[in-house]
Amino acid sequence: MFMTMLFILDTYHCLVSSGGFGVGHIPCSAIKDMIRIVKPCGYICLVLREEYLWTVEEYENRLEPEMQRLEKEGKWKKITRNRVEKYFYDKDGVIYVYQVL
Repeated sequence: MFMTMLFILDTYHCLVSSGGFGVGHIPCSAIKDMIRIVKPCGYICLVLREEYLWTVEEYENRLEPEMQRLEKEGKWKKITRNRVEKYFYDKDGVIYVYQVL
């Protein structure tokens, strides 16, 4: 079970996760905490294998919809979503950059 991060609200200017998303890793629900600990106008950069969006049960039809929901709620705005070929050996990746509002 994932525990809420015990960091003070609006602590960091930037949060980067590379390799943190995968089977048994960061759950979708953690994105709210990521936003909570990053200062307004700060950035969140998330990097993962693209295949995890459809091969990891936690993320399949959940991760990107959660990102979109939080954007619609005005919590953050998407700056970019880039697909990277051969991000990890023959596996493609995706890089998300969001700005906290």
